[in-house]
This record gives sequence, C-alpha cells and structure tokens, in this order.
Amino acid sequence: MRVNTIEKAPTTNRDNGDAIGRALVHDFFGRGHQVDAGPQVYLGRQLDEGSTIYAHFHDVDQFQVIVMGNGRFGRVPVQPITIQYADAFAPYGPIIADRDGLGFFVFRRRAASGGWKMPGHAKLIPKPIGRRFFVDVEGWQQPPKDGAVRREALWGPAPDGLAMELVHLPPTASTTISVGQAGEMHLLVCSGALRHGDELLPDLSVLIPNEGDPAPRIAAGDAGAVVLALKFPLASDRPGSDPSIVTAGEGGYVRAVDSA
Repeated sequence: MRVNTIEKAPTTNRDNGDAIGRALVHDFFGRGHQVDAGPQVYLGRQLDEGSTIYAHFHDVDQFQVIVMGNGRFGRVPVQPITIQYADAFAPYGPIIADRDGLGFFVFRRRAASGGWKMPGHAKLIPKPIGRRFFVDVEGWQQPPKDGAVRREALWGPAPDGLAMELVHLPPTASTTISVGQAGEMHLLVCSGALRHGDELLPDLSVLIPNEGDPAPRIAAGDAGAVVLALKFPLASDRPGSDPSIVTAGEGGYVRAVDSA
C-alpha cells in the first residue's frame, strides 16, 4: 500500500497571475501539471476569492474531491465534500473559488499529458462525449464512536467498475475494501485517522493499494475514521481509459518522466 499525508507532500507556492491568482499545490503522488510515471494525486488550493480556472478537459479519467472552502464548477456549487468524476476528454468548468477560497484533490491513475482549454480545443474531443457528474457526500465529518463498520455506496458500481464508496469505521475497527471490477482504487481519509504499521494517517491522507491487492485492509485509529474509496473504471477501447497509453496533442504539460 502506498501512502502519503499532507504534512509530507511536497508543496509548491504558485502565483499564476491573471484569473487564477495565488495557489498552492500539494503533490501526494507524481507532480501536478507534469507527466510522470505512475498515478497522479495532488491537492490544489485556489486561495483568492474569484480565482478562476478556465473550462477545460484532460486526456485521462479523474476524480476531483472538494475538501476546503467552496465555489463553483461551472454552474454547480461545490463544498466539502463534493466529488466530480469526469471521463477522459469530458470538459468541465470553469472552476471559481468563493470567499474562503477552494481546495480540491485530483485523483488520476496516471498523469494527464495536458489540460486543453475550451471551447477552443473542442475539435480534439472524441465522440460521444464521456461521463461527467457530481456526487455530494454527507456524514463524513465525524467517525462513528461505536457500532459496526458501515459501508455507504455513493455511486455505482457501473458495468465498467466505476464506483464510489464511503466507509465508516468505529475506533480501532478494521475492514477490507473490495476493489470489485474497478481498474484501480484510491482511498482518502475524510476524518479521523487510519493506522498503517506504526504510522498514524490523519485526515487528508491518501492511500493507493498496490497492483494485485484485491481487497486492501484498513484499520482505524483510536478515534475511528471515515474513508472515501474511489474506484476507477476498467481500461477499455474508450479513449483515455487505458493508463498504459499516453496520448499526445497540442497544449501539453511539461514532460518530466515519460510514462509510456
């Protein structure tokens, strides 16, 4: 199991100017806006009210999980915890931060090779346009104090394995989380803490089971935990769904390590 915490994640302070303004990027796995080998997970924080990321799309499937502040994705209001899932090449945005700024995780099985601005790059989108939808999550703030482990299906599973699940663990409880038909699963500690060996993983920690782990086992700390399981769709002939294939196109990111 690969793990990282916000305290250990390298942080980049960015002043992007124009509409985006001040921003922080916490790189949990890989590097934001660079093509690296393996999964890409980062927490991006727009610090200023009105900070705007233009409407765009990426060439990989992704989850985005709002964990700080509030704002809008396009016309949809978002706040902790709202999840947006977007198939590769499905456009979304603009992303606009409200008064308290906006912070959200980006989860990808592999790094996107670019972010293509809309509507100017609409010609690059294969038809039909893929899925893009939101799920609001309630009951994540406080782990249960007693009782049994409870699993809450937030969405799915779809035939291709795409699913979202919230797992509530009482203090010191442990459980396995089935991957099912998903191509890969990423875990986010929403509240409380998990134990990983001798390490305590607090809220905003990320865990990625190793390939071949069919049912990773997690264990809560003394205060319990609430964990979000994000299950990616299986690779298919749908463009962008296969993490072993890196697409190329105009407007790509900096290529740090070729993941092909």
